Amino acid sequence: MAEVLSSPGQTGSRIAVPAVILAAALGASSGLYIKSLGFSSLALTGFRMCIPFFFFLPGMIRKKMVFGPPRMRKRIITASLLNGIRMFLYVIAYKLTSLANAVVLVYLWPLFALILHSVMKKEKLKLRELGLILLAIFGVVLLNFQKGFSFSPDHMAGNLFMALSAFLFSFTALIFKDALADHSEGEVVYFQNALGALVFLPFLLIEASSAPLPEILWGSLYGLSVGVGAWACFFIALKRLPVFQYGALTYVEVFFGVLFGAVFLGESITGFTVTGILLVLSASVLSRFAPEQKKA
Repeated sequence: MAEVLSSPGQTGSRIAVPAVILAAALGASSGLYIKSLGFSSLALTGFRMCIPFFFFLPGMIRKKMVFGPPRMRKRIITASLLNGIRMFLYVIAYKLTSLANAVVLVYLWPLFALILHSVMKKEKLKLRELGLILLAIFGVVLLNFQKGFSFSPDHMAGNLFMALSAFLFSFTALIFKDALADHSEGEVVYFQNALGALVFLPFLLIEASSAPLPEILWGSLYGLSVGVGAWACFFIALKRLPVFQYGALTYVEVFFGVLFGAVFLGESITGFTVTGILLVLSASVLSRFAPEQKKA
């Protein structure tokens, strides 16, 4: 599969749009697996990261890239480690909060990327940027409003963990995007999961040893469909589309997430939910478009 993904060909740009939409649907299904399976967050993270790791490992051994690309090895190792932490927080968040909330909070990452850029460049956030951040925060508050502002500890912890996961994603996404310039999508999926797979593999093996076979099969399908399928498709699109177009299309995942939550988990969709979603997504989309600079 890695070899197939490494050759964009003349039809590359034509497959990018359906690829990112398919990836969004598969990615949004994560919450269904996490909420339905009886494994702990540690073991579920193991399924999510170990399956793609072992799927691409034989090809990486043949290419002598098991330990990452020589040109940017340190950066890839750092990103892979942070991605393991991100995935663990991501899984915990889905266990604690609603599917709709979780999938919306994932898309705080463009705002975090904006803040990181400001810190790295040592530039103060502009009024417009502060306004977008406040807009997103207000959207998150509305997502919780349907709870009557009771703010249960589990629900709030889930929101916090997903926000932290989005923050880590904003950092790792920049590194993996650079890696796509010289490596196939399959190779980058391997880099993304490598260290996390090694960390969470023991927890997966311990729990799988006493789990029913159907649970193990569903957990494996989670790792295969999301860890391999969704992320291979995301990277196919990222490699072939302009960043703004890619970013706009990924927001389809929110639609699928809210739909799956309502249809399969019976989650209620209120006016506050819809308004909160729109505010968070509006802030995230607008953060991708910098205002035109005045010419000197």
